[in-house]
Amino acid sequence: MCGIAGRFLLDRPADADAVGAVLRMLDAQVHRGPNDWGILIPETAAQSAAVRSLLESRGLEHVRTYPAAAGAPSVVLGARRLSIIDLSSRGRMPMGAAGGRLWVSFNGEIYNFRELRDELRKRGSIFESDTDTETILHGYEEWGPDVVSHLRGMFGFVVFDARRPDAPRLFLARDRFGIKPMYWARRDCTLHFASEVRALMAGGAMPNEPEPRAFHGFLVHGSVPGPWTTVRDVFSLPAAHTLTIDERSYSYPR
Repeated sequence: MCGIAGRFLLDRPADADAVGAVLRMLDAQVHRGPNDWGILIPETAAQSAAVRSLLESRGLEHVRTYPAAAGAPSVVLGARRLSIIDLSSRGRMPMGAAGGRLWVSFNGEIYNFRELRDELRKRGSIFESDTDTETILHGYEEWGPDVVSHLRGMFGFVVFDARRPDAPRLFLARDRFGIKPMYWARRDCTLHFASEVRALMAGGAMPNEPEPRAFHGFLVHGSVPGPWTTVRDVFSLPAAHTLTIDERSYSYPR
């Protein structure tokens, strides 16, 4: 079990407010990943004194950066890790490839990752860890969003794809049976996402208001009907779905 948290800012560069929010979201999910943590921010944000003051006390070795284009959407992507496969720091997330322009945070387990790793190596991928996380990363690099059709397991993951620096995109995915959670919300021009609703609440900017449809469903059927949650405007990514976001559109295919 690991924890994912982040903000994708479509209209402005990441700043201390966004970094601080994601740190709070990670703090709310320590129980999901007590062994390690990491955070990805734009190189420009790393140069900010306010951002550095937030991160220095926590350990700069946990910070990853990516080259961001001026005026392009930006991301702050975090992860809490429960180390199971490859216990070394090589498994730290977010994990990057493609010269620091492709990143993944992952919660779950990929049962066929060894077979996929062998196939991807034949296609030219170079692996630097023994994790199933890296299989998703290079799988996305090779197949794009269709990587989900190659995966056998339980998963919720987020890929940040900045290989086109002026038009980066975010890709969220959840396994076929919805074993691993993924929640998201859009407020103004920012997408918020996490493995738990309370992590989204810890990041702020979420309305602390109940969702009537969720409570109606619980009272009538004994469960909250997706994609709603008990918090207004916070949604669960349905099982066997993905969500792709860029500055132009949201794509929500099954």
